[in-house]
Amino acid sequence: MIRALIRCHGHEKLVKEELSRIPSTMEQKYDAELLNVDDINIEKLQSILMWISVSMRPMSREEIIQLSDIRPDEFDELCPSSLVVKNRKNSPVGFVHFSVKEYLNPTKITRPLNKGLSRFFMTEDLKHARMAKRCLDLMGAASQST
Repeated sequence: MIRALIRCHGHEKLVKEELSRIPSTMEQKYDAELLNVDDINIEKLQSILMWISVSMRPMSREEIIQLSDIRPDEFDELCPSSLVVKNRKNSPVGFVHFSVKEYLNPTKITRPLNKGLSRFFMTEDLKHARMAKRCLDLMGAASQST
């Protein structure tokens, strides 16, 4: 957004148009971030958001990468910076603000969701089922390799 405003410098009409595109609520900002995710990356980002939202303790970047079954270089590309703190290598991965966790809670939704957004909202039961399956997959893979 800042870059777009800089490009408009000196053109009042363009600046006003760009400013009118800024979301007026955090919910709208989060919506815009999730709607910009390529279809090919939706399941990967779903997994990252799921692990962050349900974990009982802060998780490391490496844990999230392994549990989400993504490559290390994908992590930064997949996670919108307005949702996930990701730029500190040795720091725990987490949401930038508690409002992100609230936003992703399907019981808090008070508005209709389009198909593009609804894919990111999972019930706690579904999250736990997916987490259990992934843990069993990892344990099975580990036992086969030994």
